[in-house]
Amino acid sequence: MKNKAEQILSFAENELIDKESIRRAALHAAPAKQGKRVAWTKILLPIAASLVLLCGTVLAIPQARAEVFRWLHIERPEQYLTEDPETRTPNEAIDSLILPPEDDAPRKNRIISVDDAPIWQQIAEEFQIDLGETMYDGEQLYFTVTLHGLTALPEVDAYTGGSATQTRVPTEQIGEFWEDGKAPEEFTNGTMSFFEESMGQYFLRFADGTEINGMYVSALDANPDFMAALDRNYDEYGEDPLSDADREAISRDSIQWLSGSTLTGVVQFYAGDTIAVKQDGKTEIRNARDYLASQTDEHGILTAEVVYRAISTIPDETVHLEAELGTTRFNLNAVDSLEKTPLTAEHASVTFGPLPVTLTYTERIKTDYADRAFAAINLPADLNGVKMTLEDGAYIDGIGVHDIRIRFTLPNDWTDEMAAALLHTLNFEMEIDGKHYASSVGFKELDARTLEFSIDSSEFPYDRTDAIKTVRIIPELHAFNAMMVGDTRIPLKVNERLVEPENRENVQWTSDVVTLSDGILVLTKQN
Repeated sequence: MKNKAEQILSFAENELIDKESIRRAALHAAPAKQGKRVAWTKILLPIAASLVLLCGTVLAIPQARAEVFRWLHIERPEQYLTEDPETRTPNEAIDSLILPPEDDAPRKNRIISVDDAPIWQQIAEEFQIDLGETMYDGEQLYFTVTLHGLTALPEVDAYTGGSATQTRVPTEQIGEFWEDGKAPEEFTNGTMSFFEESMGQYFLRFADGTEINGMYVSALDANPDFMAALDRNYDEYGEDPLSDADREAISRDSIQWLSGSTLTGVVQFYAGDTIAVKQDGKTEIRNARDYLASQTDEHGILTAEVVYRAISTIPDETVHLEAELGTTRFNLNAVDSLEKTPLTAEHASVTFGPLPVTLTYTERIKTDYADRAFAAINLPADLNGVKMTLEDGAYIDGIGVHDIRIRFTLPNDWTDEMAAALLHTLNFEMEIDGKHYASSVGFKELDARTLEFSIDSSEFPYDRTDAIKTVRIIPELHAFNAMMVGDTRIPLKVNERLVEPENRENVQWTSDVVTLSDGILVLTKQN
């Protein structure tokens, strides 16, 4: 849950660097899933972009239910939006939020700039993205895009491992893309090249010049034969390193697959309560919902220009292709018409008694070979006096479970490091009618001793919300107990600091999970 906070909230040689500014930035960052390799430049990019911006641009840091680029379909609104409006099974709640594209809206697709590289010139020649339906669910803006032919190649390359639109990373920078700074030898000795993705990013530009950036295209759909071909390719190579010849072959296949194809995807923009944004380095926007509402007309319609940029972080934030796609509209008032059924809890507050626990604080440290090595410290704590309170406002509507906010008030003797370690260690299970579902958790610091967590049903099928009766929120602490190096187990003791070895092989961290059974909240749907 806390990967991004773990990566930014860090000690350097046991001391916090610029503790308050880093900590507050991290608390507004999105929880993110972590893969086999981690691009440190990607981890820092959203935070850096929010602090240093040019030309009045505003970049948002998505959080709450925002998801990274993915091809897996789940039964959420974004899947519904990829289906053909003429043939999909109607869903009353979702349909009430959707605005179709205007029939007379101009189809701009104006190329502003493009690299001289032949592949980008070829993409520009075929470039066409059609804007489709839009939706606002109270937390996110969604809009569909139909990508034609090679326009989708950057996304396909990212999924399949093709190199046609990727950027080759210089050997001396490759270590930045691994958690411990040590890339596989085949990359560092020149046997294989390492490439950085250049996926398309979508921006909404408003009348006052402000821009908000969205996630990569998600829930990307295509004809079954196309997707089967991509899946076969992915199954064949998986996450194993690809030779340059492999990548070139995959690129040729992708270009052939895309010839004459159209793909429909959904772009998502976080638009909820808390957002960390800088404009001209001066104006800080903390509430995207309020800002967006200020840009609507008298009917609640938000109008924005859509800008597409294919961006690579190697070298720094290179824009390979930039285009204006046209204008799109969102109905911000429609979500208010959804019937909201309150969730109530018999016991909405609990103060923990004596309960000794271990909290893990993860950190990035400097080493001789890299400054991105990983370490962990276990801190002792006692939850005695910690108060957990369920805030009012939780409800169910036709698209999920929303506004479950849990406030933790910490005793005065808790240090900042203990509070940050609690953020690292605390997670929440969501159990709906006896079955467990993935939940997304946002978190923020209200003051030095108060933390607030917001929990939503990130993957509960939207077409089953009417049947929900009870929702249980189960707090858990996940603390490391040991580091495994190959077959060797190194215990992580309290107040001891374990660092991944310089020449690591198959390093894994093992953890203990403690369910805070006294803090389980049972919410009942009010009929």
